[in-house]
Amino acid sequence: MESNTAMCSYHAKAQQCFDDACTAFALKHNLCHLADEIGIERNVLRNMLNPNQSRLLTPPLMFSISKATADYSIVYALLRDLDIVAAHVPHNSNDSDQETFLKRVLENSLTAGELSRLALEFGGESRLPRSSKNNIIAKCQHGISNLVLIISDLETAPVA
Repeated sequence: MESNTAMCSYHAKAQQCFDDACTAFALKHNLCHLADEIGIERNVLRNMLNPNQSRLLTPPLMFSISKATADYSIVYALLRDLDIVAAHVPHNSNDSDQETFLKRVLENSLTAGELSRLALEFGGESRLPRSSKNNIIAKCQHGISNLVLIISDLETAPVA
């Protein structure tokens, strides 16, 4: 019985996290333009991202809107509920797109500094406003992606 209760509690938490991510995504992007770009009806996309509507966002459509906007926040939210963190790594980067090691490390320091500032700003708060929470999560995702790019660059760098 306890496992059923725990699973229902997990399901409700995962659904809330998904709903929050869809709502934040909808607020951040021009859905009319996006729907036209990926070739679906505008109201269909709007309804799929609205937690109060019965139409659900399908995985292929979720991937399409993520690719079209380069905003993977909905995918990241789903993976977080599985205790997985993902990082976007451009698959079509070539040597001219690669940053120097120094620039990537400095970018990492900048991101860490911004996270430290946010921690000081909200350190005493017991609850964060949703927009602040989403901003902090986006900053963390950016930092993770940057670290993965550092590793990728180092793995593909020529050795002396």
